[in-house]
Amino acid sequence: MYSKISMTLIAALFACGGVISQVSDIANARSQTLGSIVTVKAIVTTGTSLDPSSGSTRYFQDATGGLSAFGNDLAPVQLGDSIIITGELSEFFQLKQISPITNVQIVNSGNPLPNPEVLSINDAMQESKECMLVQIPTVTFDQGGSFSGQSNYTITDASGSGTLRVNGNTNLVGSPIPAGQVGVTGVIGRFNANQQILPRSVNDVGILSGPEFAELPKQTNIQTNAFDLEFSSDDVVSSFIEWGETQDMTETPLVSTSDDTEHIFTLSGLQPASFYYARAGLVEGQDTSLSPVGFYSTKSLSTGNIKVWFNAPVDTTVATEKVAMNVGSTVVDSIIAMIESAQSTLDIAIYNWNNSGIRDMSQSINDAHNRGVQVRMITDRSTATLGFNDLVQGVPTLESPSGQTYGLMHNKFVIVDAEDNDPNVPQVLTGSLNWTDGQVNRDPNNTVVFQDQALARAYTLEFEEMWGSTGATPNFSMSKFGPDKSSNTPRLFMLNETPVELFFSPTDAVETNITNSISAATDDIEVATMLMTRTPYAYAVRNAVRDNGVYGGFIIDDTSYQNSTLPFSLVSEALNEGEHLFVHNRPNTLHHKYAIVDQSNPFTGDPRVITGSHNWSNAANLRNDENTVIIHSAEIANIFFQEWVRRFTDLGGEDYIVIASAESEIYNERTVSVYPNPFANEINIAAPQLTGDVSIRLYDISGKLIKQYHQNQSDIMRLNTFDIQSGIYILEIENEGKRTRQKVVKP
Repeated sequence: MYSKISMTLIAALFACGGVISQVSDIANARSQTLGSIVTVKAIVTTGTSLDPSSGSTRYFQDATGGLSAFGNDLAPVQLGDSIIITGELSEFFQLKQISPITNVQIVNSGNPLPNPEVLSINDAMQESKECMLVQIPTVTFDQGGSFSGQSNYTITDASGSGTLRVNGNTNLVGSPIPAGQVGVTGVIGRFNANQQILPRSVNDVGILSGPEFAELPKQTNIQTNAFDLEFSSDDVVSSFIEWGETQDMTETPLVSTSDDTEHIFTLSGLQPASFYYARAGLVEGQDTSLSPVGFYSTKSLSTGNIKVWFNAPVDTTVATEKVAMNVGSTVVDSIIAMIESAQSTLDIAIYNWNNSGIRDMSQSINDAHNRGVQVRMITDRSTATLGFNDLVQGVPTLESPSGQTYGLMHNKFVIVDAEDNDPNVPQVLTGSLNWTDGQVNRDPNNTVVFQDQALARAYTLEFEEMWGSTGATPNFSMSKFGPDKSSNTPRLFMLNETPVELFFSPTDAVETNITNSISAATDDIEVATMLMTRTPYAYAVRNAVRDNGVYGGFIIDDTSYQNSTLPFSLVSEALNEGEHLFVHNRPNTLHHKYAIVDQSNPFTGDPRVITGSHNWSNAANLRNDENTVIIHSAEIANIFFQEWVRRFTDLGGEDYIVIASAESEIYNERTVSVYPNPFANEINIAAPQLTGDVSIRLYDISGKLIKQYHQNQSDIMRLNTFDIQSGIYILEIENEGKRTRQKVVKP
């Protein structure tokens, strides 16, 4: 239960689960035997940023010590609340906590937090400091790149080394790991025998004084010669942007003309398909805070065309505009044609390649080399990659390293003519397809080709980091793979009017970016993945479907991999196996790694596809070289949906969410308003600008027509929905050949 109480009840005793427990200090509560019912009064030092994927966790402390608690009753509890909490003293991986909770009461809110105790790493990582807010003033990180969610990092100071744990809900995820000495603030957690410091936000890592960022810089309004950076601060302060083409950021800084909490700067006079470093600064009196340095791209002058090829049958009956292409084994011919188009450079990173059983691809690569194209090829050391044996002498190749800390060079990408003077020439190919007989002729895969110079240049940066050189031959001493790489590419690109996000593993917090995109679904999620051994993906899908009313459809090839059981069971909590959840269980391998999000709402939603080489696994997240793209396009989402529906129905699936034809026209949002939503016994439609007869249809998520209404136009049309069962529906409104669709929910 949750309640708000007055100050007169602070020292009171209260009933909880049949036990009367008196308020004690935290030190006394921690000393009780496990299973005891304890009650403490304390100040909350963490908010939602340290919540796990399911439920709520809060840390709190008083003058004597710190403690944590876990339970759904904590959801309303905020940073700075004074609470009285009662429950069972228990342990979670040896971390003492109150769980289950029998009562939590907020005394008051907005209290100043306890000052963090300034300690060395050695002194902070002690049981006596568990759940306490501490500050370690001078630490260095043992690795570079960007922070990933649910990941551990080693920090070092003069006293020794310790572990910093980044939760997936903090805004630290995706930000660069500091290269120099910084301060770290957070609560001390524990996992089994080891203490960890848990930063709550980006403000907990870096300079330890100065104004704080509420939101870090976000790139918007991307043009060929300019883009905007938007960010916000907790307080009204002045701000500036440092920027430039190199990390020294030597261009004249942009400085705000007035103090505010919302800040926006335009970087102008830029070049197309070019990359720029920038960071934001906040100034309050004598104190200055700096954001992490970001790397940003302008828009190309390229066409931005995107092509998608599948090698297995598709269902074109659900096409809204473009029909998906099942090119079968001729996908190799299409790749060869792309290779043959190379005029100056050809870079290939391929996990496995064997010409046996497929058209010989080596001839096209040899021909490119012989006509003067600079050819560079990288593969994984653990695979045979027999295709390399068919290359002519002089074609430079590189194998990934071996070792316990490294996984696989699992990319499958090709870059053609990234630096061509004609911006309509550069191409990038990516996807899930390896160049082998089984992958081409039997296993369902996807291949995506982009015509965009900025994207081609970003892939080239990644290639050359592995290559160790910008030249024709690799430099083994400078070559970096896997965890040794840095986060050195822009993340967001504008292909014509299509935003495309690009992430490389393991440096770019790929798992967190994928799960964030899934968690943001408003209408539907369709997944086709070879495997899933990481729970964040499962939680993202489960919570979106179970808690947010999103449609879910999930196909997985194999659940026998180690650590597959728990993720699969989590998805099973929201999706019924044999109805919306299917194991492929066929002689061939479903080799995709894609998710489609909100394809059913192309009008007011953000339809997108997540695809690439990144399996939903621990190795892909932490050790492998992988690439992932998130394509924000209704057209591409529907093309992938045509492939997904065929895989889904082949396995016996029948219930999938459909959308209106792309030929339909949507009204201006101000023309049609549907309320309430969720609805109960009536839906109101306000449409004063419509004329004549209005047809209104209500479909379930499988596309079945549930109810149809015909009305003469009126300012407000009322639909009786008393007899409609609980569920998710699509409401379609048609007038004079135009129509709009909207998801509506009856609880």
